[in-house]
Amino acid sequence: MAAGPQTLGSSDVGSDLLGSGTITGDETSSATAILERAGLVTTAPGEGDLVSPDMTTASRTNGTANGVSGGHKLRELPPLGSGDGSSGRPLIAVMGCVVQDIVVKPNGPLTANGSTMSRIAFAAGGFGPNVAWTAALEGAAVRFVGHAGADAVGAALMGSLQAAGIDVAVTQKGTTCCVLVLVEWDGQRTMAYDTSSFCLSAADVTEEQLADVALLHLYENMFDDLTADGAWRAVQLVRRNGGMISLDVGNIARVQLVGEEAFKARIAEIAPEVLFANEEEAAALWPDGNISAPGLVVVKHGPLPSVVYAPDGEELFNVHVPPVPEVVDTTGAGDAMAGGFLAAWASGCTLQEAVEAGHRTAGAVVSQLGAQLPSEWVPSRPIGHSAR
Repeated sequence: MAAGPQTLGSSDVGSDLLGSGTITGDETSSATAILERAGLVTTAPGEGDLVSPDMTTASRTNGTANGVSGGHKLRELPPLGSGDGSSGRPLIAVMGCVVQDIVVKPNGPLTANGSTMSRIAFAAGGFGPNVAWTAALEGAAVRFVGHAGADAVGAALMGSLQAAGIDVAVTQKGTTCCVLVLVEWDGQRTMAYDTSSFCLSAADVTEEQLADVALLHLYENMFDDLTADGAWRAVQLVRRNGGMISLDVGNIARVQLVGEEAFKARIAEIAPEVLFANEEEAAALWPDGNISAPGLVVVKHGPLPSVVYAPDGEELFNVHVPPVPEVVDTTGAGDAMAGGFLAAWASGCTLQEAVEAGHRTAGAVVSQLGAQLPSEWVPSRPIGHSAR
């Protein structure tokens, strides 16, 4: 095990935290300008100034990136920036932790104080790696940033990501995080996890790791105490370079722990262009049914149609979910949906096409044991193809 934190694919910037940590409206205007040139948003006179302040609070004092309070009306996916310089495709960065999944699906009811024959699989996991894996297999240019254990298991899991064509730029420290997934007969799952070594300081997240990133995807729990400084640092670096953010609520337990109002305030601070939530999370955040967020909101309803909302809560459309012959394991379904969606977004697809792509990848994942698509996966569409 390494004696201390090690960074893969980047240099340690130590205490260089972008000076005061404040980003002015001039530095962050490029994302809004792209949207306005494309005719995807309008800005009310005198509104829409964006301030993304220090990385620990990241409060915005004059509106949001694309939100209602800034006078914007977003109804379609905004175009991502130019390619990463090597592939010519917009670069997606996914932030998270490399995790070892141990998936257990008993052949029958568990016997107290006894033993039960089960299917047991060891698989790469973690919400960030799962999203990155799916997006890469769907043809996107992907970089995984965040944390990996400084041990043999962590090295092997990073190797599997690299084999899928993912650029891995992480901080290695501690032991590899592990999740035990207990899958019931109907494919629903319960998890127990040890992520005690998962922490990211601002110094763990470098400019090099986020260089050329057009879109950063992360989950709300990245803004928890042990990883909050690193997450805000990533958001700050991407925003100041004109990049966009997508955020997944990720866990109903987090909404309950943080609280409805505090959770929504955090979403407003992050100001994602796209927010993902499942029906339970959406009900907890907006119990009155009046959905409102800085950007577009995609609410997933399992096998029922997903519903897409504009920032002001207007229901834009429903997207049918193709039936799955057999649900084997729902672990990673939301991650696969996000990965397919982000890859479609990066390829220039419309909002509806992106949701459809996400449904396809999610449907494939729930049809197998484990949270990641098979490595021989065939992409949903030729790279760069869209009906737009």
